[in-house]
Amino acid sequence: MVDSTECLDCHDDLVSEEDFVGSAHGGNGCTSCHLAGMQLDKHMEGEVEIEDVRCERCHAQETADYVDSVHADNGVECISCHSDIHDAINRKGDKKAVVDVCMECHDD
Repeated sequence: MVDSTECLDCHDDLVSEEDFVGSAHGGNGCTSCHLAGMQLDKHMEGEVEIEDVRCERCHAQETADYVDSVHADNGVECISCHSDIHDAINRKGDKKAVVDVCMECHDD
């Protein structure tokens, strides 16, 4: 498995290590979500692109609920409400913060 520090050696402009460690996914390594990173040598040579994150790999029930929702019908993606998975923003248990995110689209 590739150590996340190897990824951050090149991608520190995209991801703050401090923010990522403090995020909900901070206990996971980069390759938990970015599987193509396991071919680090090919990626570093530009031969392999890191694939998009697919939340459903770990969040199967949430994805099943989402698929039949008004959000899916309107093209709202996970990151639209749940912020960047690399950030230390944690809204769990903070009802006001959750409502604030909802109000970005639901202002009436």
